[in-house]
Amino acid sequence: MKYVKVATIEAVVYDKPTVPYFSELPKWLEEKVNDGHIYFDKNDELKIVTLEGIENIKLGYYIVKDTRGNIYGCDPGIFKEMYTDYSVDNKNS
Repeated sequence: MKYVKVATIEAVVYDKPTVPYFSELPKWLEEKVNDGHIYFDKNDELKIVTLEGIENIKLGYYIVKDTRGNIYGCDPGIFKEMYTDYSVDNKNS
């Protein structure tokens, strides 16, 4: 059997090695930075504390907030294969 993943997620791009770092700073991302779930280590590498452990986030990766509120990193190639822009797909909604 084949399945289609149907979920609306929120995401930003870690696209700059200096401030402001992200393509935008929504409240959920700011909260995760403030509570220590997203941080820079002593080598200035971006880290995210996930359910599976600490994830290294590379420049250009997406930071995703899923439907359950979990935060994780996603390779840009995989992200573009799995998701489309909600605002473009739902212009007439």
